[in-house]
Order: sequence, then structure tokens, then C-alpha cells
Amino acid sequence: MQYFKEDSCIASTAAVIDILDYFGIKVRPLTVEVAIYNPAMVEKIKEHGFPKDIETTYKWEKENGSWVVGCGFYHSELDPRFVKKEKGWPGHLIAVGSDFMIDISLDQANRPHRNMNLGPVWLGDEHCEIKISEFIGGETGFPVTLNGCLLMYKARLKDLSFKQSNDWKFFQRRQETVYEVVKKIEMARELW
Repeated sequence: MQYFKEDSCIASTAAVIDILDYFGIKVRPLTVEVAIYNPAMVEKIKEHGFPKDIETTYKWEKENGSWVVGCGFYHSELDPRFVKKEKGWPGHLIAVGSDFMIDISLDQANRPHRNMNLGPVWLGDEHCEIKISEFIGGETGFPVTLNGCLLMYKARLKDLSFKQSNDWKFFQRRQETVYEVVKKIEMARELW
């Protein structure tokens, strides 16, 4: 994102919600976990299924550069290399409508050296194997393929802990961004 740091999912999602609300598009925040598998890992998964343990993951990494990045997970006891953040929120926030989802800060999972080149995602039902309404209802995980990577989203429906963040509570933190984007959209609409 141009306006916020890469790991600013709360601020950037709040801004998206504010902007869409201005234009009468109803969306809400949703806390998720998302595991992002690089193309090499996707190949191994197609061949063998998901790894059953961390040793298999390490083996595949050595064999073909398989890699996975997680956003929004509380902890990772499966991977001893995992380093718990001292600061920050242990979640990932996206915006959802009745038939679409927006992950505006997915670029935080970019790992170009691992062939993981990701940007903001806006997906509607027409792009997905599973209906967005099933995913946001917590009935199912949500697989997405983007630039050869597999993204596996899982909703944490009861997790509203993001509301404690100053990035969520204080509109002033994103006000300039929201006004600037709304102004640009209004100017573009005039050209249509």
C-alpha cells in the first residue's frame, strides 16, 4: 500500500471501509488467518498433499525452495524458527461484503526471493470456487490462487480484538488517506 506500512492491515482495512461507505457500498471488517504457499510449495502439495509435519516442510524447502508465510496466526509451535513479535496485533484484517472480499494489505506477505509477489486482493464470487458468503459465515476455509501462490484464508469470526487498536479507533489516523482517495475517485468519476 502506498499510504500505510505493509503490515498495517487494521489501518488500511479501516480506510477501505470508510471509502466504500462514502460511496454507499456496505462492507465490514473480518479477522482472518491466511497461509500463503509459494509456487514451489503448491507443486509439492499437488503431488503429495499438505505436509503432515514441519520436517516435511523443511525437506521440501531443501528440495525445491518450498515456502509458506502466515499472516494473522496467534503462534506457531509447529515451526521452531518462528519468532513471536513483541509488538503488533496477532491477526490479519480484511474487508468483506456480501459477495466479495478485499485484502488490501496482503503485500506484507511478499517474499520476492521465494517467488511470492503479492498485492492487494479484491475478489468476488465469480473469481472463487467457494462463495464468499460461506467463507464469511465461518463454514469453510477459503482457497485463492494468485500469481502461482495458494492463499488459504480462515475466518476468526469472534475475534474483534482489532477494535482495541488506535488505527481502528481513531479516524484521524487515516483521515488524510481517506479524503485523498475519495477525492481521486470523485475526479475519475467526472471523467466517465
